[in-house]
Amino acid sequence: MENALWFDTFYLENFGLVAAFLIIIGIPLYIFRNSRTHVQASWASVKSWLYILPLFFFFFGLPQPWPMLFLVLVSIYSSKRFFQMTGMYHRSLFVWACYFATFLAGYFIYNRLDIAFFSTFSVLLFALTLIPVLLNKTGNMIQYISITFVCFCLFGFNIVLAGRMFELDKGVYLLFYLYALAEFSVNTTNGISLMFPSSSTVAGNVSLKAKWSGLICSFFLTVILAWAFRRLLFNTSEVYWITASVLAFWGAHFGEWGISTFRKDSGMKDHGVFIIGRGDILSRTNHIIYVYPFYTLFLWVTGDLAFFTGL
Repeated sequence: MENALWFDTFYLENFGLVAAFLIIIGIPLYIFRNSRTHVQASWASVKSWLYILPLFFFFFGLPQPWPMLFLVLVSIYSSKRFFQMTGMYHRSLFVWACYFATFLAGYFIYNRLDIAFFSTFSVLLFALTLIPVLLNKTGNMIQYISITFVCFCLFGFNIVLAGRMFELDKGVYLLFYLYALAEFSVNTTNGISLMFPSSSTVAGNVSLKAKWSGLICSFFLTVILAWAFRRLLFNTSEVYWITASVLAFWGAHFGEWGISTFRKDSGMKDHGVFIIGRGDILSRTNHIIYVYPFYTLFLWVTGDLAFFTGL
């Protein structure tokens, strides 16, 4: 544990700043939590952050490979909820094939085995097409294969790929920075939208929460927050924090809308207790399923991350 970040001054300082920020905005929300619906929702959001922040502090403060393992476990648990939501949880062979592929992807990305990592798509697809043969069944197999493959893409591959950011100086802070921006943008959009119920919805058939008024205001507030906490980045130049704010904002919203589509299509609501006052784990990880991989791609374009270096 001698390499743990728990004893790093910068780590403790930023943990204290985030905790102080949550407490400051949480005090008035707690006092007026019973006044309006949107205040109750905002207080629930802040309260859930106060619960989850120590978990982030603990796991991401551990030396490797524990942060990477934590990321893989989050991916697998998200996949589990996705399978439950789509009614596929009882299809154990498909479910375990997805879990195993996610674990392999985490192992490959941690050991920088890039070819093996990107080959997990082909390996999983082969395994999924083999399952109907082993079971000697054809009914609904295309549906099961498709849902399993989509689940791996969203919660296995996309989240685990972010493990490459651990290689960077302040890589742990970058992951937390992007997650905080994503969570802030969506919750701010929903909170402001509740204050202006008369404005039109962005995608009414998919989600009734987001209004154009909330979306526009939230975008500018997300950019401001990205600037205010840019010290968490390994490179604080404008292109890095501006790109982070834009990707976190749009990636988080499209992630939420995408999972909302699956929820509505399967007829399931946001339920299950993950953090007190909030919904299940998909309500947390759907905000990063596009943010993490696209920012990883951005870092590859800028040359901060390199793939296939061993070739």
